[in-house]
Amino acid sequence: MDASVLLARTVTPELMRPGWVDALRMSRSVLPHHRLLTLDERLEHAAARPVIVPEMIVCDHGKAFMSRNFLASCRFLQIDLQPAHKGSPFEKGHIEKTLASVGTLFTQFLPGYTGNTTVHRGRHLDKQPLWSLMELQELLDEWIVAKWQNREHDGLRDPATPGRSFTPNEKYAALVEACGYVPVALSGDDYAGPDQSVSG
Repeated sequence: MDASVLLARTVTPELMRPGWVDALRMSRSVLPHHRLLTLDERLEHAAARPVIVPEMIVCDHGKAFMSRNFLASCRFLQIDLQPAHKGSPFEKGHIEKTLASVGTLFTQFLPGYTGNTTVHRGRHLDKQPLWSLMELQELLDEWIVAKWQNREHDGLRDPATPGRSFTPNEKYAALVEACGYVPVALSGDDYAGPDQSVSG
């Protein structure tokens, strides 16, 4: 179910949350908000996070990705699912790199961070106040909109200007101009139970 909800979140706008500053609004970002708003009215109150409908998802063989629910969700959204070969993390190296970056740019600054080895472990972790999973998700969502989407990435370059790297939001804005935008009309009714697809 988690993978299907994550997929549904990628194809629908991220709404502004209570307590988020106005600077995180899509209308205040480099994203082509005004133009997209004419195609998708849900973007009126959206945060500056792109809406992406993937053509293909490359994944490992984890139960979440091989579940009947996730497979049905991909079929419903007409997304090809390509499982990587077992024991071949290099086949999805960009995902491994992204997870490592989230670890060094976000996770390591959270109280109670244990690191990936005891060498990187802080002291007195058991005495630090910890965040709940819901609070961590809220923090991560805000960090993605505020920091990740506005951070230049070496992998986001234009062949015409190879010396300049772009942020994910800048690259998305350029690609929307070239490829267009088609809203996926998922609603709250489309978030389904454990035995159903995202489509309900």
